[in-house]
Amino acid sequence: TVILLAVAAVISQLTGVDIIGTLTGAATATPIPPTAIADVPGPTSVQTLTVSKGFGATKAFWQIYFNAAPVSQNRADYNNGVEMPLVAAIGAARVSLDIATFEWNNPALTQAVLDAHARGVAIRIVADNEHTIEDPDTTIDQLVDAGIPVVYDQKSALMHNKFMILDGSTVWTGSMNYTITDIYRNNNHLIALRSRRAAAAYLAEFDEMFVTREFSRTRSTVNDLSFNQDGTPVQIG
Repeated sequence: TVILLAVAAVISQLTGVDIIGTLTGAATATPIPPTAIADVPGPTSVQTLTVSKGFGATKAFWQIYFNAAPVSQNRADYNNGVEMPLVAAIGAARVSLDIATFEWNNPALTQAVLDAHARGVAIRIVADNEHTIEDPDTTIDQLVDAGIPVVYDQKSALMHNKFMILDGSTVWTGSMNYTITDIYRNNNHLIALRSRRAAAAYLAEFDEMFVTREFSRTRSTVNDLSFNQDGTPVQIG
């Protein structure tokens, strides 16, 4: 639902059609102090983004990327795809990086997180246990071995989130799992929202899992948020 609503906000910008409608409401999470990255203005019209093995667009506070799958049958071609803008964003993180992941085995993202950890970025991860530690192709063990704290859902139900919160000001989410298959074999997208209010809502959701160990039906609150960002109605819930 979170992903579909975020995409709806982007489509409203692209088409001019108010898909979400007039939205009202307030964030349930404590606002995060502003950071420089959140205050950088984006383009005022939709612009095409050049991305290898895919395509993208940006306007104002959002960026969206679509992969062009399948890339090929040759695994040697499974590199430098649409995950690279996210790799670059992780490389620019200065303070914090919170990751919720269903699956994890992409080498470029793994190295980007390890590099961020090495330069002192505070990193936290929540993950689905069955599709990370029980996956023979997983690289999440490299993050654990580096000392990055990981909380697993420990449930038979899926912890199907895939989002990252960078420096408390930007959210990356979408349909794409952080895996070779989802990036190079399946059709998926990534969306980045440079918004402190969006980051606050996602952070509240993340903390329920990482801090209080609340997953799926054990959640005590619903983190609904409706707001207007740069003239675009956004709803997260």
